[in-house]
Amino acid sequence: MSSRVHCYMRWGPKARNRFLDRQFMVPTIRTIIADDEALARQKLRILLTAESGIHIVTECKNSRETAGALQAHKPDLLLLDVQMPDVDGFEVLRTLRERPATRDLPVIVVTAKDLTEEDRKRLARSAEQVILKQALRVDDLRTEIRGLLAAHRARDVHHQTEEGKDA
Repeated sequence: MSSRVHCYMRWGPKARNRFLDRQFMVPTIRTIIADDEALARQKLRILLTAESGIHIVTECKNSRETAGALQAHKPDLLLLDVQMPDVDGFEVLRTLRERPATRDLPVIVVTAKDLTEEDRKRLARSAEQVILKQALRVDDLRTEIRGLLAAHRARDVHHQTEEGKDA
């Protein structure tokens, strides 16, 4: 008679999704959430953690943390609030677009700010999508993220193909 020890582990949705993503080769979207409001970060985290293929690498509460996280983690996507205390999201976007390493990083602005026409024009030039927090639905966010990443990855493949032709 052999004695066996069975170890059972309870997996939360985050761990289970990461395991399944690896098993079935689902591309993982490495995401940073940047918002000064803890409740807003929590809501986004809850919405996205349950979604297969999305991995939140870190959360930031101001622009300094966001800049450091972008450099350290090199994400596939940034979810950015416009209203932050030290430097606002408009300035963060401007800085992102000036740097070669982050110039093409997809950014979805998630904000509660009542946007002026000028705000909308500025965001149209530097963010892929603007979603109002009041109207935030997980299906819309999921669709937007999937679409952005598909376009981003297709653009990367095209650039790699073009570079291969030049060599």
